[in-house]
Amino acid sequence: MTRIIEGTPYAIGEALGRLGKHAINGLIECEDWQRLQKWRGGRVLCRLIDRTKKTFPAYWDEICGMGAGLGMDPTDVFLWNCRCDLLAATITASSSIAINRLGAGLVAQNLCDHPNLASASELLDIRPEGKPGFLALSMPGCLPGFGCAANRAGIVQIVDNIEGGEFSFGIPSAVIARAVLDTSSLGDAIELAMEIERVGSCHHILAAAGEFVMVGIEADPFDSALVPIANKYWHTNHPLRADTAGHAHPRHASVDRHKKLGMLFNQMPSHPMPEDILSLLDSSTSGPSDRSGGREVLIPAEGNAGTAFFKITQEQIHVSLLRPCDTDVTNHLIEVEDRVRLQ
Repeated sequence: MTRIIEGTPYAIGEALGRLGKHAINGLIECEDWQRLQKWRGGRVLCRLIDRTKKTFPAYWDEICGMGAGLGMDPTDVFLWNCRCDLLAATITASSSIAINRLGAGLVAQNLCDHPNLASASELLDIRPEGKPGFLALSMPGCLPGFGCAANRAGIVQIVDNIEGGEFSFGIPSAVIARAVLDTSSLGDAIELAMEIERVGSCHHILAAAGEFVMVGIEADPFDSALVPIANKYWHTNHPLRADTAGHAHPRHASVDRHKKLGMLFNQMPSHPMPEDILSLLDSSTSGPSDRSGGREVLIPAEGNAGTAFFKITQEQIHVSLLRPCDTDVTNHLIEVEDRVRLQ
């Protein structure tokens, strides 16, 4: 049964922290955390925190609650949630796909991270006060939503971090992704992802129950670009826009996964079943790697947090999750609430 977390932002954060506390050593011992240390206590981090407090005070409260549950200083929790913005390359790796069909959509993501964190990830049903609430695959120490999630207003979001870009004094990608899950319409979600000033770069796939529109958004601190998804679409961890791709320095593994997804898509049935999508992502993500000290290092198989699949219809979102530690696919159903009542 999916665990339910509800209440105020601080209470939700505290519950998330307690759930992830057993994995705290995996967080503070991983290479990503060590490379973040140069920002601890510095003016850059202070400016980012101040900007987040002013723009999204509720999510700062969620981070403070998470710090209490983890037994960590909230500034350290915030810094951890900036890792995909501040680090040129992280151990996080993902592959995402979307298929837009008349009357239905298919969206899926495979997510890999540090083995200790990936093994402690969990699909959670989170219900903030006064908000639609959402289902998300959550990692220890991370705001839920930076990965894959769907809310009860019918919004589905898949987020891939984009590596190798520059950063600025905006809002962290993890906070933006969390904010999208509190929106009540696809239009509001797209506007938020497109318009807000960012710390770093990331990619969103956004779709919604009852909507024919599905989009991919590549956003960095200086610009954002929207691509309507009319048929098949895929993304990994590097920019695809011609005006930015030459300035980033992604891992070769991301480029390789993207090429492999394209080849596999050509072999996929015109009207794929969920098992076709899951096998597609599993096939494309074998051997993800981390660029450490200028070289590629394979992420162990246990670093695979799982593959989440969202089938979007007019009034429902069917969620399937396959994790390496499970023998069967787990299934969940989100009944979309009345949008008029949510707005």
